[in-house]
Order: sequence, then structure tokens, then C-alpha cells
Amino acid sequence: MTDQNDTTTPDLTLEQVATKTGVQLRTLQAMARRGALPGVYKLGKHWRLPVDRLDALRNPTSPPQ
Repeated sequence: MTDQNDTTTPDLTLEQVATKTGVQLRTLQAMARRGALPGVYKLGKHWRLPVDRLDALRNPTSPPQ
């Protein structure tokens, strides 16, 4: 049974991440497979990304040179 007062935000599917960031779904899937998306995990057959990790995709930091 689900708690109707639960206010936690569900994690995003990669389809939702693609829509919000403008990054192609296939690119996100490839990044997830090779471990390039911190925090990404699989739930069944579907990749999920915690909402709090979305900002890292929107504003990536450049690697040190």
C-alpha cells in the first residue's frame, strides 16, 4: 500500500531526463551503460536518475586541464 502523504519526488526515467536536458535518449543510455552518469541505476529494465543529479547534467563542470 502506498502512503498518500508521501512527498518524495520520484526519480526520473532517462526519457524524462532527455526531455528536460535536450540530450538525446540514446546518448543518455550509452552514458548510463558506461557509468558516465553518476547516480544512475536500473529499476527493472529501465534506467533511473535521481532528480537531484539533474543539475549536474544541465551545468556540467569542465574537467581540469
